[in-house]
Amino acid sequence: LKEVKGRTDNDFLLVAIRSKMDDYNPPYIFHTNDRIQHYVETVTKTTLPDFAAKLEAHVISGVDGVFRNTREETIELKRKVKDVIFAYLQATCTRTTIPKMFYVNFEEHITLKFGIVLENWPLKRFAAPGSLSRVELEVLLKAWENKTTFFRQLTDEEWSEW
Repeated sequence: LKEVKGRTDNDFLLVAIRSKMDDYNPPYIFHTNDRIQHYVETVTKTTLPDFAAKLEAHVISGVDGVFRNTREETIELKRKVKDVIFAYLQATCTRTTIPKMFYVNFEEHITLKFGIVLENWPLKRFAAPGSLSRVELEVLLKAWENKTTFFRQLTDEEWSEW
């Protein structure tokens, strides 16, 4: 390619990647002009080696596989957070069984009816796990697992004052 560049004054970008997992060769990148590298890094917001690695992952597994796996992991995380929150809610309430968790109008549906309050919610907004981002879900799950965030049952006196 260097010789072709010398003869034609054209610039080249070559990215060689594996097309199946059985092959063993790392991604290979060759470019004849630093502006090519700068362009790719500006457009993709990643380094050229990272771009090549992601391209290789796409070619080997297919973009559907990459997106499907990420989407499935996020859906599973939403389900896990929802289940953890509901389990803690059920365990906290000793007065009765709470049929479901309410995020909209929590005070009206949970505190007023069952005397349960939520302490130390770690996010800026109080919302159902289904409407949260993956990062928010991970923060929320850790807060519940570490018992930083928890439900508390009000005493009868606190509940009547509330």
